[in-house]
Amino acid sequence: MAALCSEMPRQAPEVRKASSVRVKSLLRYVERSLPAGVPLEGGVIAATMVGTLQPARAIDSATEGKALCAATRKSLLDQYENR
Repeated sequence: MAALCSEMPRQAPEVRKASSVRVKSLLRYVERSLPAGVPLEGGVIAATMVGTLQPARAIDSATEGKALCAATRKSLLDQYENR
């Protein structure tokens, strides 16, 4: 999804619409996965996870990229797990 989002503005309307449906589906999935009381933060969490992929892929060390993803995951879990 990280690569897909940057390409959507240049696509045909039907492709953009189909992509939008899938992105909204992901946001709803994340929201349903959250504890009660934080449903509106699903978009923030999904955006954080997807956004982490861009720099993780750009780092020339797979180990460092994986570490960035792991740190983001831990941060999100620490923030939302015990609410």
